[in-house]
Amino acid sequence: MILAGRIRAALLRLIGRPESTGARGERLAAEWLVAHGYRILGRNIRTGFGELDIVAYHPESKDLVHLEPSIDGFSWAKREERFSKKFRAGKKYIFTDVLPWLKPGTQLKQVAVLVTRGADRDTLAGGDLR
Repeated sequence: MILAGRIRAALLRLIGRPESTGARGERLAAEWLVAHGYRILGRNIRTGFGELDIVAYHPESKDLVHLEPSIDGFSWAKREERFSKKFRAGKKYIFTDVLPWLKPGTQLKQVAVLVTRGADRDTLAGGDLR
């Protein structure tokens, strides 16, 4: 048992820490965006609010996207509250801190990506729901 623990510790030092489920979800979302022609402009961007998970731009369609993946198990009321804060922060900080040269009126598509969602829901906190 001790040897197995030491081997695992040595492997983790070599390959890094195991990826958390949340980090894996963000990575997969970013990979999907890149595979569909988007350029990732930033990930896990620290702001005065907290963190913006993914900001991406599609050079052909000119889509600017703020994506917030989540694996939470919260109620819809709690999700509305959480994502409202995230999306408000995105609208503020993307144009002031992340991409200050963009006009504040530039259309920003905000998307919440959840593992599960209600069949009758297409939006969350004013953003699209996927």
